[in-house]
Amino acid sequence: QTDAAGRTTEYSPDVVTGLTTPDGRASAFYYNHHNQLTSATGPDGLELRREYDESGRLIQETAPDGDITRYRYDNPHSDLP
Repeated sequence: QTDAAGRTTEYSPDVVTGLTTPDGRASAFYYNHHNQLTSATGPDGLELRREYDESGRLIQETAPDGDITRYRYDNPHSDLP
């Protein structure tokens, strides 16, 4: 799908998988089988990564600069860290 500004967006069922600007700069998005974002690569080639626990909660995010944020959940049934 291309919008009025010339940006092309690619979809897989229910999720955005790619975005390309009119000048050809592309970003890609990858998901697990639960449609949770696992990585995103920007036009500069830098990657954001996310990891989830068996309950589907975000447990770690690695920024493109390598900084790591870890999430801990006090309540095993809570979605809030």
